[in-house]
Amino acid sequence: MTDQPKESEIKTETTPMGPPPESDEKIIATIGYLAFLFVVPLIVKPKSKFCQHHAKQSMILFFVTIIVLVFLAVTPLFGSVFTLALFALYILSLYRAFSGDYWKIPVIGTFSDKINLEGLYGKAGISASSLTALKEKAAEAAKQMTKTVDKMSEQEPEKK
Repeated sequence: MTDQPKESEIKTETTPMGPPPESDEKIIATIGYLAFLFVVPLIVKPKSKFCQHHAKQSMILFFVTIIVLVFLAVTPLFGSVFTLALFALYILSLYRAFSGDYWKIPVIGTFSDKINLEGLYGKAGISASSLTALKEKAAEAAKQMTKTVDKMSEQEPEKK
């Protein structure tokens, strides 16, 4: 007898963070890696763990780029090497986000995991869910009004 689990007992996940991202989440997360646009995924998809993951990494990567650019101004040779490495890292990050990977950038990913966005979305999340509920109520009210107008238009010819 072996101590290995049965095939039915093995849990498989497509990604370590949850279900695979939707195509719009992939595109939005990819946009987040373009310079200071790391705020786009935080605004457009505030509830998406995939977009949050990539936005946090992009934010740290952006600030590291600023530091490297300052370093480039001081020491051109070493700064150039770091700039090329960052460029390659940006390209790889864009590709991994577009592919739908929950890829953790070495070192940067560790720091991005420590960023808590719940405080940022505390009130915003409540207002976003309130807007969704309001839209649903407005749609229901529009349906009711349409039914009422239809009934009135059906009754009007009978009065003539």
